[in-house]
Amino acid sequence: MTPADDAAREAALRILSSQLPVAVWSVDSDLRIASAFGSVLTSRTSDAMPGRSLADWAVTLGLDPQIVEAHRQVLSRGESSVFRMEWNRRAFECTLEPLRDGAGRVRGAVCLALDKTERARVET
Repeated sequence: MTPADDAAREAALRILSSQLPVAVWSVDSDLRIASAFGSVLTSRTSDAMPGRSLADWAVTLGLDPQIVEAHRQVLSRGESSVFRMEWNRRAFECTLEPLRDGAGRVRGAVCLALDKTERARVET
């Protein structure tokens, strides 16, 4: 895959995520945010995220610090993780996946946070 392929794939994912109740972000092996987008993030929030540490971002947005630990575990174990979090009075189900290079080494992680607030309201 070339950088152009990666850019095209990210552009397509940005378009898709803008239509769904999700947030998507990726981190590198140092837990620095590489990219962030999705309909539940404002453009101001997502544009300011790349390059910031995940821990700083979590504090800024008022997220549970356990989100950082979940990312650390995925990076160290190389295994997927599913967890729930609350943010901005909304409930999210998050799927966290390791990102691997061509040799299979974990080089980062990507998280898909799906807003489940409306579904939870309907179920209750």
